[in-house]
Amino acid sequence: MTPHLPAPLADYFAAVNDERHEDAVACFRPDAIVQDEGSEHRGHDEILAWLDETCRKYSSRSEPRGIVDLGGKVIVTAEVRGNFPGSPVELDFSFGISREKITSLSIE
Repeated sequence: MTPHLPAPLADYFAAVNDERHEDAVACFRPDAIVQDEGSEHRGHDEILAWLDETCRKYSSRSEPRGIVDLGGKVIVTAEVRGNFPGSPVELDFSFGISREKITSLSIE
């Protein structure tokens, strides 16, 4: 069963899975930070470049399986399938949210 996600997170996962990267970037605040695979991506331009590169490299799809709201931080556990060794894997997407926009994302 898919968990109920706050609007910006549901929109983010739907856009990324449909390869609508500009729509996914619109879910973030302009000064947002994404941390993934040991790299940090700041602002809309860098986040868009990260999404484009990740999609090209892995052709992945993320299906949310669980959510924990820690008040100020929301952790979504998702099954991620794609073109990479060990697929599928379960990853934690830790989001910061403010004013209906994503302020930060860390993928572990």
